[in-house]
Amino acid sequence: MRRGCIWLVLLFGVPFALLLGLAVFAELTCPKGADCSIDPTEQTMNVRVLNDTTRTVVVNQMSCPPESCEHEMVAAGGSVEAGTSDRGAENLYRVSDQTGNVLGCFPLLYFRRPAAEPTVRVSLANQCLTITNDTKRKVLVELRCEMDCDFEQVGTLDFGNAMVVGASSANQYRVSEANGPSFWPTPGRILGYAPQASEAVTGSVRVSALTQ
Repeated sequence: MRRGCIWLVLLFGVPFALLLGLAVFAELTCPKGADCSIDPTEQTMNVRVLNDTTRTVVVNQMSCPPESCEHEMVAAGGSVEAGTSDRGAENLYRVSDQTGNVLGCFPLLYFRRPAAEPTVRVSLANQCLTITNDTKRKVLVELRCEMDCDFEQVGTLDFGNAMVVGASSANQYRVSEANGPSFWPTPGRILGYAPQASEAVTGSVRVSALTQ
């Protein structure tokens, strides 16, 4: 009987103590004004997309299957809330006019939850950049995070696949050979950086053409 009680304590008590310790540590090290909750259901946040132009625009979510993405028409002067994560997961939105002309992209990438709901303006949308893997190897695309890390993973690309990202500065995205299993890729040899400085609303780059 005593041995059974000991196993029950180890089975339930140790995990509980570890979770309690993590919660206390997060609370003690959490920056003032930031949301450092470890509850995975609290990782979502809203960003307000403000249409500060003189025409109606369409805001399309890109980081999801088309049938489940958000698609909102926003009149001039109006706004809409877009969902994203505060844990460093890029959620891309593309803005176009009613005729389909692309006006720009918002990556909506946050590493901590702001004290107040952030607002992005349509007139200041980033470049929509398409990165295409035309090599015969799997590659890893990373974003320069400019905080307490150098680069944050965006995703992997198999041969022939492409992804659209929101580029706001030159050499913002790094492309490397992808090492390790698909569920846990790590960067290998660096193939190059994208984009080069450009004022265009849209752009495209092939992995084979990237330079370091």
